[in-house]
Amino acid sequence: MSSRSMLAKASDILGAFSAADPVLTQAEITRRAQLAHSTTRRLLTEMVDHGLLERTDDGSFTPGLRLWELGSMSQRVLSLRDAAMPFMTVLNQALGQHVQLAVREGHEAVIVERLSATNAIGLSINLRNRLPLHASATGKVLLAYASEAVITECFARPLAQLTPHTVTDPQLQRADLARIQRQGYAVMRDETQLGVAAVAAPVRTARRQLVAALSVVVPSQFADFDKLIHGVTAAAKAISAAM
Repeated sequence: MSSRSMLAKASDILGAFSAADPVLTQAEITRRAQLAHSTTRRLLTEMVDHGLLERTDDGSFTPGLRLWELGSMSQRVLSLRDAAMPFMTVLNQALGQHVQLAVREGHEAVIVERLSATNAIGLSINLRNRLPLHASATGKVLLAYASEAVITECFARPLAQLTPHTVTDPQLQRADLARIQRQGYAVMRDETQLGVAAVAAPVRTARRQLVAALSVVVPSQFADFDKLIHGVTAAAKAISAAM
């Protein structure tokens, strides 16, 4: 068996975990990764030995600290966080709401930094680390400035209806993306989670290449969206300049 195929199987094991299921038994991992029991058992032992996974008191498995350490060293994330943190902190302190920084990975927006507050609105556990591109303000921004190939690929798949307000018509989605490009920000209400709204704006390099999206998540009945839009767009431009 080649090292490449073993790496793929280890990746399948890591992919079995999610924000909703951060702890899994060996049987659950075997089923989700679609591996032979003996292969799963051998790889789990090696991954625990290398700190990629940790064994819980009841014998289940959870991602290890080594994974977090490796992820935190990503230059893509480090440069973003260094540039963004001062401005995210100001937004967080001024608004007392969740402030998020995300990058695109496939058809999802991955949250690489979040600042929260005591009285900020509660978020579903399924939406704390990854957001769908078509049904979140952050995702819509990342998609609006993506290539036509990425947009076409995203809309070629059935769009999940997370709430009754989620837009699943590709034509309506394209109209929304065009509007985001014109105005320079996205506003989302109740599409990802009922009672939750967000405003997001693009973070770009000096060459205008999109690198991330900055967002603030608020209750849907938030009183002053104009203030929110101004704060998010101004902070995103400041982060872009700092990049």
